[in-house]
Amino acid sequence: MSQNSFDQFIGNVNTERIKYIADPQLRNIVNVTIALGRPLLVKGEPGNRF
Repeated sequence: MSQNSFDQFIGNVNTERIKYIADPQLRNIVNVTIALGRPLLVKGEPGNRF
């Protein structure tokens, strides 16, 4: 498997209204989840932390 096909989730959103950069560890977790085809359980309060 090539490196490019594994990194499907980049984790960066940079628009006029939204700027979000995912933590590298979160990005890796999401990419492993996609590669394994397994669900990802996300816990915590929704919303902005800033």
